Amino acid sequence: MNREQKEAVVEPGNTVVLAGPGSGKTDTLALKVANLALNEVPPTRGVACITYSRDAASEMRSRLVGLGLGSGARVFLGTVHSFCLICVLRTFAPIIGQAELSSRKVSSEKNSDLLLQRALDAAGVAERVEYIKTPLTVIRRRLACGEDVSQLGEDRVDVATRYETLLREAGLIDFEGIVLESLRLIEDFAIVRELLSAKFPWLLVDEYQDLGGPLHRIVLSLCERAGVRVFAVGDPDQTIYSFAGADPKYLEQLSTRPEFHVVRLRINYRSGSRLISASQAALGVGVHRPYEADPMRQDPGEVFFYDTPGGREGQIKLICEEILPGLRDSGQSLDEVAILYPRRGSFLDGLIERLERLEFPYSAERDLRFPRSPIIRWLQRSADWAIDPAPNRGTLFGELATAYESILVDSGRLGSEETSLSYRKLLFETFTEATEQHRSLRDWLEEVNQRLELVQILEGAARLDDVEDVTKLIDVPASAETTVSLFARDGRIAGRVVVTTLHGSKGRQFDVVILPTLQERILPRHTWSQKLRQWLEPNPRVLADERRLFYVGFTRARKAAFLIYSESFRDDKGYLVPAGPSRFVTEVQDRLGSTS
Repeated sequence: MNREQKEAVVEPGNTVVLAGPGSGKTDTLALKVANLALNEVPPTRGVACITYSRDAASEMRSRLVGLGLGSGARVFLGTVHSFCLICVLRTFAPIIGQAELSSRKVSSEKNSDLLLQRALDAAGVAERVEYIKTPLTVIRRRLACGEDVSQLGEDRVDVATRYETLLREAGLIDFEGIVLESLRLIEDFAIVRELLSAKFPWLLVDEYQDLGGPLHRIVLSLCERAGVRVFAVGDPDQTIYSFAGADPKYLEQLSTRPEFHVVRLRINYRSGSRLISASQAALGVGVHRPYEADPMRQDPGEVFFYDTPGGREGQIKLICEEILPGLRDSGQSLDEVAILYPRRGSFLDGLIERLERLEFPYSAERDLRFPRSPIIRWLQRSADWAIDPAPNRGTLFGELATAYESILVDSGRLGSEETSLSYRKLLFETFTEATEQHRSLRDWLEEVNQRLELVQILEGAARLDDVEDVTKLIDVPASAETTVSLFARDGRIAGRVVVTTLHGSKGRQFDVVILPTLQERILPRHTWSQKLRQWLEPNPRVLADERRLFYVGFTRARKAAFLIYSESFRDDKGYLVPAGPSRFVTEVQDRLGSTS
């Protein structure tokens, strides 16, 4: 650990860790959890650690195992939804006379969509379900936190209220409702706060800036009214989910409270000094963060600027016929190269078409034939591990077992080190004995499900969307074409360029990132006014969101970033837009003193 990491790990009180890109925040959080569980918290009590995603929880669990903290230890580790469901609703709702709340089943996405459509119809709102989900999440969070919703539309507020009523009448609760109901119980019932603080005297939260107002209220309530100590890790500069209710203000507010000690992790172990300097420009003119490169690192990293004629087509040709072949010929691993685009549209369509025509290996979110969910990726990796001979395996069995144990923990099945070993033995035998590359996928999944009781465990862990995905795969026709080998290959990224959105790059890192379509009006996004017949500048909030999005994409790079733009481009409707390079590109150029 460096000095700041040590300071955070040994701090005895409430702490906010401001962790910039590549600063080792996951290691710091894992060391804090391990130190508390092994050295500070009494054996009769525990530690709760909340992560943003299941993948993050799996990664953290793997780190803790490496630090000697096994699955049977006194640590709850999971998403905010699993914490609220398992540690709050199911545990305390019966105690306070609200048993019906703990018995409500978690609604699948399919059921939620059906109920939301009924709410839209009843309210007379002619919006599509897929478009109104995110605004309704913001509305529900603001209502639960007592925040203003007057600017979000009365009709949408009505839909949100009707939707929650329909869920309740159906005996269901959705993922957002799990957190909102937990907030209500914690704020309204002292006994819930007292028992939670007795069980978990420490609450640790990763990616605090992305988890929204309801969790912030839960944290404050437990901290102020029950004496729970809090360790919050995050970076306001990386808040990119504001459309779903995330807001950097919550972490910023926490860091200004007098009872919180603030630690900023300054050393960036990912990027070279030139890349770090350039990323400072991405935050805006006059903004400075005290980040510095690892003193042991020699190369500064590189930023390349490409003013590309021909707009979208010219940029696609540059990437596919010059940049990618050049990287490949230089010996760069292709799976450590990422093309990060702002949004789907004609550029992505053209890029994929050109990559396929040139038979260049790539992995894109939209071209996978199987669902892209954590449980399916885990099954694909498991199949890949079982098929490949040992020396060639890109996945370790321990990684598969750690992810499996996280499901067992959420379902309440995993309790001791002894049971952990028995489950690992079962997992190993299942995949080594059942997996043959030419076997039909359905037969393989049926046997895996029978041996592991996978669907049953997922239901117990309230992962109903995962249940749907696994069930759908089991129900596909058993044909020679859908084999285990095909299933495993579809999940591989080894040797393939990664093509994903800027949002999809969050939490990841690559040797090289390629950022195309860096045009003013695309990033940052402008809107077209039909009435005024002109493009409108983004308002300050949208501009801040877009700036953070560019910052996150840029800071994924370890060695090099390619910034690609044109003086003009054609939009998705074919109209020529003479916009020039994004202001973000110009700011980076000015910071580096580069014009080429």
